Amino acid sequence: MIKSDKGRVLAALYVEKGRAGKWIFSKCTVGVLVTPLRFPSALFNKITVAAFLPWRGSFHRKACKDRASTPPALSVQKHQNLFSSFGPGMKRVSGYKPPLAARPSPIYSWFEIIKRLLISIISMSCFELTCESKSSLARTGVLSTVHNKLETPFFMPVATKGAVKFVSHPQLNEMNVDCLISNAFINYLKPGLEHIKKAGGLHNFFGWDKSLFTDSGGFQLLSEDFVDHVTDKGVFFRNPFDKSIHLITPENAVQIQNSLGSDVAMCLDHVLHFGKSRLDYFDAMVRTTEWALRCKEAHKNPNQLLFGITQGGTFLDLRKKSTIALEAMDFDGLAFGGLCIGEDPKTMYDVTEFSKKFVSKEKPIYLMGVGSPLEILNLVERGVDIFDSAYPTRMARHGKIFTHTGCVQINRSKYKEDFSSLDSECDCFVCKSHSKSYLHHLFKTYEQNGLMLLSYHNTFFIANLIKEIRAAIKENNFEKFKKEFEFNYKNKK
Repeated sequence: MIKSDKGRVLAALYVEKGRAGKWIFSKCTVGVLVTPLRFPSALFNKITVAAFLPWRGSFHRKACKDRASTPPALSVQKHQNLFSSFGPGMKRVSGYKPPLAARPSPIYSWFEIIKRLLISIISMSCFELTCESKSSLARTGVLSTVHNKLETPFFMPVATKGAVKFVSHPQLNEMNVDCLISNAFINYLKPGLEHIKKAGGLHNFFGWDKSLFTDSGGFQLLSEDFVDHVTDKGVFFRNPFDKSIHLITPENAVQIQNSLGSDVAMCLDHVLHFGKSRLDYFDAMVRTTEWALRCKEAHKNPNQLLFGITQGGTFLDLRKKSTIALEAMDFDGLAFGGLCIGEDPKTMYDVTEFSKKFVSKEKPIYLMGVGSPLEILNLVERGVDIFDSAYPTRMARHGKIFTHTGCVQINRSKYKEDFSSLDSECDCFVCKSHSKSYLHHLFKTYEQNGLMLLSYHNTFFIANLIKEIRAAIKENNFEKFKKEFEFNYKNKK
């Protein structure tokens, strides 16, 4: 990767009309020129990839005065022209000089270009596909980390401070949960990096010998209690414990996760609340792209995978540009961020399916924040491999319990004298040992053991659902399984 005078330049593989190659970018005033490379197209998926140069500063601001307009991007028209604009309404800016006035020489020799391309093709991936559905994008695979091999699709319970609420590590092992996600920023604040280092790393400190993802802290941008303000430099977080302000840059975020020693680190991203303007989403998307490249450059832990995160709200053109740019950076996996935070499920499904088109199938796809049964099923159908959410345990604490015949609101009076099992089709110890009446009693009397039992059941339910999904895909039976599950879940008896 190289830097230009106005931003960062990205590179991408492309296939167009049977010609495969790699866009190699050269410096110029505000844009890039490319040199294509002929290569057998059979080596690549039949997709067309375009990269863009994110503009910052006054040029970006002036070009976006009209909210309906969007700043220009770079698109290849054969070998010479600029990248196409982000959309209509591009304004001419004083001082802008088209880069076509002079064409610089390629930055690499042909030998170097071929060598780099071959390396990128034959390099070993951390992710291996094992089975693909014949009638949907559902698939199974194996994500290899230092600690274990994770069969996909998989779901990660959230252990923000090192523990899943009301579910112990031995119980998670009983459910065959192989991976958790924790929050790097929270662990950085308390107990602190030095303390965790003395313990021998995050795994030893938690007492967890399987895989761990760490979130950079980007999700905390949705909480006003955590965020002071955001700049291009990074996020000024507010410490919830003592109210002090901490600047977390992309470099800091990666360095913290390198130090913690998680198996998979996440880039710092700028996530917005649902319902913001297109201009807000564009700005956050460009910032996220720039931060991703800075994270990539700062990542130094060879035993840790690094995933990029795309943004763009529900605007498909922004999602496309974000996904293409991060795909070009060659992360170990890609996460679709900024979803499942207020938009309707259909919109989330559509954005996911659209974005998936611009990611090579050899990369694992992670949709952050999804934990409800129906949403997991629909997203697996659209090719998502990894999920995480506090939703199962949070819903349990509010009395909303997953069953094969739909959700049970256990606090309702009709369950006071219902001595039947919570879910006759569930094999967890809660369903085998306790009645709805007993669980209703514990919940209504604020007994903590009630929250423990309900949290265990919801977590077990999702873990078992994921296991059944994997089996259905391998048996080429996923669509039938999904249809039957949805019918029973939505038509509660």
